[in-house]
Amino acid sequence: MRRILLVYYSRTGTTRELARQIAALCGADLEEIQDRVGRGGALGLLRSLAEALLHICPPISPSQHAPRAYDLVIIGTPVWAGQPASPVRSYVRRHHDSFRRVALFCTCSGDNGSAALQPLQRLCGQPARAALALSQADIANGQQGLPIGRFLRRMLGRHAMGPQTEASRAA
Repeated sequence: MRRILLVYYSRTGTTRELARQIAALCGADLEEIQDRVGRGGALGLLRSLAEALLHICPPISPSQHAPRAYDLVIIGTPVWAGQPASPVRSYVRRHHDSFRRVALFCTCSGDNGSAALQPLQRLCGQPARAALALSQADIANGQQGLPIGRFLRRMLGRHAMGPQTEASRAA
């Protein structure tokens, strides 16, 4: 694979931090999904949770990069109420026909990250080349190195592997 795009959404900065680490390790172009809905404070949190539970696709800004121009698109999302973040859902709905190959990762406050990647994979319309779920605590404690390494090996390996999720707590 030659060209890689990593797109992500981050409300609190945790997913942003992980996205930057992964992009640096695989030489990906980086794009943050720009939400056009306010998500600050308690009201923003409640709005985010409601949108996730109801599978709402909020308005997002136009993309800076065309996913069709990339061999692989890595999509990163926080987990909201056990679901991918609604701005990520909007991005995938907008671009899923343009994805050649995808890999997925998420950050979560608990241990439900793996389950949140399944609906995202369905929205992409193809199996993920690799998947990674990490908890916010593991990222804060610097315990993401080994799971990221396994994710990158699966994602960039010569043979496409089925969607397998690395749970950081297993490391």
